[in-house]
Amino acid sequence: MTTTTERTEDVTRRYSAGHAAAVAAAGGLVLWGVGSASVDLSDLGGFGLAPALPWPVWAGIVLVTGAFVGHVARPRFSERGAAVLLVVLVFVLYGLQPLTERLPRTTTVWLHLGFVERFVTDGAVATGVDARFSWPGFFAASGLLRGAGGFDLVAVANWFPVVVAAGIAALTLWLARYAGSPRPVAWLAAGVVTVTNWIEQDYFSPQAVAFLLALGVIVLLLGTRNPTGRRAAVLSAAVIPVCVLAELAIVVSHQLTPPLLGIQLLCLLVAGDRRVRSLLLVLIVAELTWFVIGAREFWTGQLALLTDGFGDVGGSVGSNVTNRLSQGDPGLVVVRLVRVATFGLVVLVAALGARIRARRGRPVRLLVFLAAVPWIVTPLQSYGGELYMRCALFGLPYLSVLVGEALWAAWGAREARRHRAAPGVWRRGVVLVAVSAVACTLVFTRGGNDGFSLVTPAELSLASEAVDSVPAGGLLLLAEEQGPVRIARVGEIRYGSVAVVCDGELEVVPCALDRSADVVLFTRSMVRWGELSRGSPAAWADGQVDALVRSGRYEVMTSGPGGIALRARTQGE
Repeated sequence: MTTTTERTEDVTRRYSAGHAAAVAAAGGLVLWGVGSASVDLSDLGGFGLAPALPWPVWAGIVLVTGAFVGHVARPRFSERGAAVLLVVLVFVLYGLQPLTERLPRTTTVWLHLGFVERFVTDGAVATGVDARFSWPGFFAASGLLRGAGGFDLVAVANWFPVVVAAGIAALTLWLARYAGSPRPVAWLAAGVVTVTNWIEQDYFSPQAVAFLLALGVIVLLLGTRNPTGRRAAVLSAAVIPVCVLAELAIVVSHQLTPPLLGIQLLCLLVAGDRRVRSLLLVLIVAELTWFVIGAREFWTGQLALLTDGFGDVGGSVGSNVTNRLSQGDPGLVVVRLVRVATFGLVVLVAALGARIRARRGRPVRLLVFLAAVPWIVTPLQSYGGELYMRCALFGLPYLSVLVGEALWAAWGAREARRHRAAPGVWRRGVVLVAVSAVACTLVFTRGGNDGFSLVTPAELSLASEAVDSVPAGGLLLLAEEQGPVRIARVGEIRYGSVAVVCDGELEVVPCALDRSADVVLFTRSMVRWGELSRGSPAAWADGQVDALVRSGRYEVMTSGPGGIALRARTQGE
């Protein structure tokens, strides 16, 4: 029987442990903030942002990660405290880039901002421009946000990954709880998905929102299965209309998410959830209807984007894996290898967690299927070299639940309570070090932290001037598809990288002369892309610029720290 003294000592230990976690997290946040203020981004290389970070940033990440893991892995922890620590962990990992830089990084973000600009200007999507305009839901909603709400979408896009990461962590937490995991395992799962998600599909994009909606559908269905009582049955039925609305939003916003969600819904149906039959029917009908009617421009004029490479397993593996690991700066290749290794480690630890979970009598088969089935589509099409990353992302929350199970077992708290003995300190130390190391690894493995992705205000100003200088219907030729391009006048002028405009040609000079480009743009990030990703010499762009000027057909329009823009000479000059 527990005495009053023992109870008092237990409360004291709990208070001390919680206080220590709070102090560690606060100290880590201060160190992280001080270090972030002194980051020098002037010369990012193959390892991206990581080498530019001073030691206080790394120390802060380690302290915050350790505080979170140590807090949630102890008996009878405070869930309110765990939520605060999880928010801090998301902020120090995903807020590092928007805090140290002033502008969004990913090239596609600027393309999406250009799409939204077109929607706001014309009130409709452009036709004959890009296949993504055939799924305009996200762009229309963003246009309304900007037009009616007056939001600065550049700032929204810069911090968008932080919000998405927090959403993924929260949904993974509830996923684990609804899957029957104990509280510590659920919170550890939320931490695992946060420190391992290098996949960078959380930028300002339709797929980020579609993924959150798809994961939300699965979580809602899991949370309302097998209702007991009239109130629970009503709630279970009320979830279906919400899921239908989410499906419809996904169908009109993104191409790949509906089939991936459909495969996962099929798993729930096989597991015995009969409600899924109606959801699958709605998803199939809505997808086919939208594809035939809403995406008519896509399948009548751009269907080759889908059919090219269909069934080519070798081509799919090459564009998604092999080519990424064999080209570019050595540092960039190392980063990509570590990305693959990180996901492989997650899969291995998840397999161990699945065995542990099965031994403890908790359901495991459905989680394994939900994580694995998205990979069914990988032999069919490369999806621009990003399909494998999308499939990994769809499975990551479910794998994280299983990894959380393994971490909880390694921590040893369950055995400690059973035998009333403290587990070995070394076991807890290994868990803390391992999770903290993965969190630090995320800083340079995360997509978007690549050295060529930094966008400076000078580069944005140069690109804006170049866009404004092109006559209606004219061609803006991009040395590389990189940086803040396609930011305005989408559908009014023609954009194109050299490789696209000239069918795989990599030399700017013959392409510009042959296609009579009105403006040729070399931005800082384009030059860095050529150096780091293609292995071009450091001054590769200078020779191209000189050759175009010597040809007599182009002159320098603008030159500065953001890059250089050339314009075609008019006749008689």
